[in-house]
Amino acid sequence: MVRFEHIQRRVRCAHSLGESVWMATQILQRPDVLGALVECGVYRGGMTAKWSWIAQRSKRLLWAYDSFRGLPPLATYARGAQQQDYRGKSYRASMWRVRYALWRYGVPGRVTVVPGWFRQTLAFLPDPIAFAFVDVDLARSLEECLGALWPRMSPGGALFCHEARDPAMQRVIEAQGLREYGVGVGTGLGAERENLCVLWKPA
Repeated sequence: MVRFEHIQRRVRCAHSLGESVWMATQILQRPDVLGALVECGVYRGGMTAKWSWIAQRSKRLLWAYDSFRGLPPLATYARGAQQQDYRGKSYRASMWRVRYALWRYGVPGRVTVVPGWFRQTLAFLPDPIAFAFVDVDLARSLEECLGALWPRMSPGGALFCHEARDPAMQRVIEAQGLREYGVGVGTGLGAERENLCVLWKPA
């Protein structure tokens, strides 16, 4: 994954190289799972650029969702330590920065970028969804994403979540009855994938 290494060096990412390579491997090993790719929380577009190459290779389309205004109100979206760990403008990046990352390092023709808050934009998800990556930081944001994405996930597909070790996020996964489908919830997936967990949709 030399291309991924190049993107990781050029675009500031909130994920590790090992996490992105592992997800790419899981997706490319499952070409028969039906549907599009979805990313919720794109930050500066590093994972978006990487997943655009996965979309190209797997002949899929990628839909990328972000407010491009930072995080939603912490008073209603954050729980537990999230109130202290984040600020409203944490992980804020402009849509032009993401589009530039796609133009410079990715395959923009494979990507639809959807700006806005999840509670509004996730009404316009593709259906079905084969694989999704959710990196949204706050508990209520994860609730919104799981509630919209999981029913549309294809059998055999996977929802990758980048908040594996956050207790507030674990509680959201459990409250939605999805813990039984999870691997790495609460622990991460080991070296180079400490913050990543995955929910597998039963085949």
